[in-house]
Amino acid sequence: MPQSENIALHPCPTAHLHCCPIFLFFTMAGSSNGPANGAHVNMMTDTIIANLPPEGLRAVMRLILVSRPDVTPTFEAETRKYLGQGAATSLGARIHNLDMDGLKKAQQLIRCMLGSGIPFEGIPWLGKVAVRAANLAIELRAVDSAGAFALLASIDGDVVQAMTAVQKALFSQSGVRTMSIEEKDIVEQLFEALNSCQEVFRGAEYPYRRSTIATASTLGVPQPHLQFNDTASANIKEIVPPAKPSETFTLNGKQVPRIFSGLWQMSSPAWGPATTSKIIEQFSVHAQNGFTAFDMADHYGDAEIIFGQFRSYYPFKDALFTATKYCVFHPVTISRDAVHSNVTERCKRLQLDKLDLLQVHWQFYENPQYLDAIEYIMEDDRVGAVGLCNFDTAHLETVLNRGLRIYTNQVQFSLIDSRPTEQMGQVCERHGIKLITYGTLVRIAFLCG
Repeated sequence: MPQSENIALHPCPTAHLHCCPIFLFFTMAGSSNGPANGAHVNMMTDTIIANLPPEGLRAVMRLILVSRPDVTPTFEAETRKYLGQGAATSLGARIHNLDMDGLKKAQQLIRCMLGSGIPFEGIPWLGKVAVRAANLAIELRAVDSAGAFALLASIDGDVVQAMTAVQKALFSQSGVRTMSIEEKDIVEQLFEALNSCQEVFRGAEYPYRRSTIATASTLGVPQPHLQFNDTASANIKEIVPPAKPSETFTLNGKQVPRIFSGLWQMSSPAWGPATTSKIIEQFSVHAQNGFTAFDMADHYGDAEIIFGQFRSYYPFKDALFTATKYCVFHPVTISRDAVHSNVTERCKRLQLDKLDLLQVHWQFYENPQYLDAIEYIMEDDRVGAVGLCNFDTAHLETVLNRGLRIYTNQVQFSLIDSRPTEQMGQVCERHGIKLITYGTLVRIAFLCG
């Protein structure tokens, strides 16, 4: 019989000491009345942890991590410790016999592995979950087809995020290291597991298109020829030229719509899963209604890959404007070769010879090598225009004083965050730089309740 109880999020024996170290950190650090009172406060804190609704506890944790990013490594380390103390050992050999509820619980543990920086420990389990879910979906297609295929779509998204976690794990001071033999073998086994599921779905839409292509990209092997469904293909082939947007602006000689379609939600299945065919259909809908500019990044899951697929099928390619990002979120030594390789990867994933806009997102201003990175990007003929992402006014001026031509700066802007209207707006106006804003409508909605 299928089992769901065999996969459980077992409570840690010392839950209030190991599972929520951040709360303890704050209570002890904030106490000025000695050890006894600190212990009393810790017990009261544990009462909060035990009684807050799950969504409330998540909200509090997120606020703590935002306000104190320095405790993020502790949070991730304690998560890994919790998983290593036995929370994940119940996955075992039972995966082949799990029902849908059991598979969903297994997903939770695997996602914790990916999020806490141990993707190569989670990927073997993920491959087994993918195979079991595929077989279960066929078994349940007459009973709960919608539920089964929703699970498949979420697993598809999990594999995409796993490949993003692998990329993050491979970052090094000199750029990106190659996978070890053991690491490559783990990813190859996942790739084989996904490919084995194609036979299961012969005659039906293959649900692991996104994950199979993302895994192939990580391994550096040719992308498998996995067509999306015939209806989606026919719809794209029969469309007429896209509508002209009501408002446009000029960017490096091109007329682009005032509203870009951002693909941040493809960075995580937490935003909701979708099949490749559904995503491509929605890209087409946006383009046909005049929203022909798309913005993404190298770490937005498989956004570049799926958009590249869409663009390859779209008959009016010249109407599309493609913006992506060169992001540095870890200490690195910049070299011309490393930057050139990154541009090559962007072009390969997007199936483009030339990028319309490449935006630089740099995390560590104390390392001035962002100036070298921008200069190397400008030297590359495969980049039409160079932009920035989340640069403040002072560092934007540093770039401009270096004599580097910048076309855009993407920043947060809304009714509750109008900082760009101050110094930033004046600098951009003087130098002909366009501000691309994000969070504008979302934060208005938040303000209105």
